[in-house]
Amino acid sequence: MKKKIGAAFTQKYGKNNVKYLANESTYLIHANMRACAVSQDRKSWKFVILEKEYKSQLVKVLPKKILDKI
Repeated sequence: MKKKIGAAFTQKYGKNNVKYLANESTYLIHANMRACAVSQDRKSWKFVILEKEYKSQLVKVLPKKILDKI
């Protein structure tokens, strides 16, 4: 399973941008992405990735003027 995940990340982001950290069992991925900060109370913030493939989910949390820029 780990090899399939690693291969998928490598295919999407490139070999030089994906590194597996065995001691933490995590992947470190360098990727340029657009993101948007979202908060309901202006105290606790979350970041969402702005990519077309996620647009159907983003309509639930982002206003139309932001979605139009994706």
